[in-house]
Amino acid sequence: MAEIRPFTGWRYNEMMAGEIGRLLAPPWDVIDEEKRARLLNQSPYNIVHLIDRKADPARVAVVWQQWREQKIVVPETAPCFYLLRHRFSHQGQNLERTGILALLKLEDFSSGRVIPHEQIFDRYRDNRLKLIGCCRANFSPVFLLYKDGLWPEKLVEEATALTETVFEGDSLTLLRLNRETVLARIQEFFEPEPLFIADGHHRYQAALAYARNHPQPENQYVMVYLVSLRSPGLLIAPTHRYIPGEISLERPELKSYFQVETVPDLSRMFSAMPADGTTCFGAWDGKKFFVLTLKEMNQILPFLPEQRSLPWKTLDGVVLHYFLLPRLLGVSHEGSEKKFFYDRDPEAVMAKRRQQGQGLVFFLRPVKKEQFVAVASSGEVMPQKSTYFFPKVPSGLVIHYFGKQ
Repeated sequence: MAEIRPFTGWRYNEMMAGEIGRLLAPPWDVIDEEKRARLLNQSPYNIVHLIDRKADPARVAVVWQQWREQKIVVPETAPCFYLLRHRFSHQGQNLERTGILALLKLEDFSSGRVIPHEQIFDRYRDNRLKLIGCCRANFSPVFLLYKDGLWPEKLVEEATALTETVFEGDSLTLLRLNRETVLARIQEFFEPEPLFIADGHHRYQAALAYARNHPQPENQYVMVYLVSLRSPGLLIAPTHRYIPGEISLERPELKSYFQVETVPDLSRMFSAMPADGTTCFGAWDGKKFFVLTLKEMNQILPFLPEQRSLPWKTLDGVVLHYFLLPRLLGVSHEGSEKKFFYDRDPEAVMAKRRQQGQGLVFFLRPVKKEQFVAVASSGEVMPQKSTYFFPKVPSGLVIHYFGKQ
């Protein structure tokens, strides 16, 4: 059973720290250098001072202790669940996503109750592990998804509003749930539910490693943000990639496997990419845009890892990284996190190609929710940067501290 529980969160004292919107940050792994500098300068109490990947965890622990002593952050008076309502705009639509902030008892993935979907990088997990060890805190929640129909929106009328703010153009409302009957109902709902990690694989695995090494009861939980897979405000965006090197699509064998269509511009390239299950991706060589559509999946199955499931093999990113790049272009996907440049903004990956003067850009379609569930449920993980769940869950609204008070 998945065990969730309410907790006594720590929150910013806005009388001391300032307006909450100036104190929040995106998750640490999507903060680039420009945003990092802006957030560090925005406030001496911005959460980025605690989650920055470049910060020394021992130094962060000192800052975290000072904030508690100076009452920059203060604890709730009693355990509770929190609701986070996130209102945002996307492609001309106004959307809303509401989720529950709670503690989840840490479990090994072998239990089948917490299900990952993405490979991790050991160095990032180890960095987060050091941070937990020094600070005894979760500064950012792990973003989890569930399949069935508990709608947090229906719990809003049971909740007490705590704070409202605007962050990066989005409207955020944090509410508290502390009625015992409501807390019990939420806990009961999640008992049989498998939970899928959307974002925060490194944070989850770091917390799990810490719990194993320090088996005291207070170390066995991690802060999570729970959202229904059926929420219309849960979006998956694609991550595009720049592949450096002297490589070209002018390969005769390419057309044996793919229909190659030249298109005049980026917009028409995306429009020409089919929305059905046909495997395809866009490409740009610095001059021309292309749409590459796989002719026949059965033709390439012998070149893909035999032990993998069909839902995994049919992912666009798998066909790109395990077939087209190594088999047709001679580019290994091993070590891709260091070799390739990833961004969900098409213009950013194109700018990287212009800067380097060679190589190819590949544009991917978003992974569908049903693909995500099928692959994750089969116990498989996707290639790096296969999904970008949007919008990201802000860090800093609530902190889980499990050290000495």
